[in-house]
Amino acid sequence: MAPCKKVFSIPCLAVLISHLAFLSVRAHAEQGLLLERAKHTVASIHSDGLYGADSILGSGVLVGTQKWIYLVTAKHVIISDSGLLSQIRARFRPISNVSSLAENLYLDLAVSSATGNLLLSERDVVAIRLGRMGQTDWEFVKGVKIGTELPKRLPSLINQETIAVEKRACITFEEVTETQEAIYFGFPASLNAYPELKRRKYDLNFPLYRRSMVAGKDRQSQILLLDGMVQPGNSGGPVYVLQQAKDIVVSPDRGPQDKEARLAGIIVESVPYLSTINSGGQVAGINIDNAGYAVVEPIDAVLSLLANEK
Repeated sequence: MAPCKKVFSIPCLAVLISHLAFLSVRAHAEQGLLLERAKHTVASIHSDGLYGADSILGSGVLVGTQKWIYLVTAKHVIISDSGLLSQIRARFRPISNVSSLAENLYLDLAVSSATGNLLLSERDVVAIRLGRMGQTDWEFVKGVKIGTELPKRLPSLINQETIAVEKRACITFEEVTETQEAIYFGFPASLNAYPELKRRKYDLNFPLYRRSMVAGKDRQSQILLLDGMVQPGNSGGPVYVLQQAKDIVVSPDRGPQDKEARLAGIIVESVPYLSTINSGGQVAGINIDNAGYAVVEPIDAVLSLLANEK
């Protein structure tokens, strides 16, 4: 599947964009996103007060088509044991590395489901349709509204973007190879589960990035394994495989990068390691630890969901 030569770009939602800009990238036919731009495709997904004012449920990635922009995440992030969550909040950040310059979208999932804008897969993935560009302004679908936390006038943000991955810039399960270099992003909020503020080392306003490699492919279950540890909060975050960039020309304010990234899938869980606790020759219990590998749902399931969009 050939990756795109352009990527969709959403100017920062705080300024209520008036047009959808296309940022042209002249690239070799085998290339995807520039790595520096791929870093800004991720969003944190919040419970909107269900488990606390700023509880992070997981991560997500923006995927764009010729018609729509979608928030893609792991299905278990928005569906709990009691069913579909009523509301979530998706928090996006512009390219500017200033934590206060973030914007929120509030998603009523019941409305999204009733209007056909919640696309569920049999796999552990979901795509939530957010909106599209109209003739004069950005049009959100029913159940999606922009937050109002930021000042109304933010002229310095007009040229900042949050990026949606054009779906042809993905790499399918069959195309991914073992030992291929990878990088994954997310919001492992569980790292900040200490009551003492001084022990919290992670700024939840930004994703954490981790380099890894494709450790294996389970062809029977059609999953990828990464040689990398993930924690609660990483679920739904994007996984990119990295390739040497060739023949890339970008705008003068963004220098050429030596890596390009193709979206391979999303994080869905860690691989557990089980060990037994013995006492007096008897099994007294079982320890379940993180084995240091991550399970990735390939992007194929997302592409299938979006193949017949209306």
